[in-house]
Amino acid sequence: NSSIVSSGCGTGQKEAELYRAGYHNIIAFDFSKTAISMAKASNRDAKIDFQVNNTLNMTKGLRKKMSKSDVWVDWMSMHNMNREQQVKSAKQITSLDPHFLIFRTFSKLDPEYKQKRRGLLDSILPGIYRHFSNLEEIKTLFPNYSAIKLLNDKPKSSKKFIDARAAAKITVLMINMKYKV
Repeated sequence: NSSIVSSGCGTGQKEAELYRAGYHNIIAFDFSKTAISMAKASNRDAKIDFQVNNTLNMTKGLRKKMSKSDVWVDWMSMHNMNREQQVKSAKQITSLDPHFLIFRTFSKLDPEYKQKRRGLLDSILPGIYRHFSNLEEIKTLFPNYSAIKLLNDKPKSSKKFIDARAAAKITVLMINMKYKV
């Protein structure tokens, strides 16, 4: 019965996997109308609430739906915000008081990115801001949460996923201290 909110859901693959695993209370949103259209079209059988929205200016209706969320998943969208936007987004997220947060973002571990790899992503997603994070920086955004670093991927030379070649990634699980046992 856990409720999951997924920000930056893109075309909905992660959310479809969660649905198939038995989580049927999922709200997923992305700022891209195209991505949400694709998510809805490719996941017609899953009853997932896909919406065009973002954490910087969530609608009241979306905030109300998400107010009882157990898990907030932000998969590679916080790195598309500058620091001021990250702080605003974090305030929006924490005001909803989820039990758990899961973040995946680009890491500062790949020093070649700015010189050699930025053009790779810019050719596909021009004009998208990319902010590199580290665990301490993520912790400062969410002071009422205890953070556990789950995964730290080194850059790969995979042709399947463009971001796998572009930068290292960090995944963090954060536990709301109010609910920690």
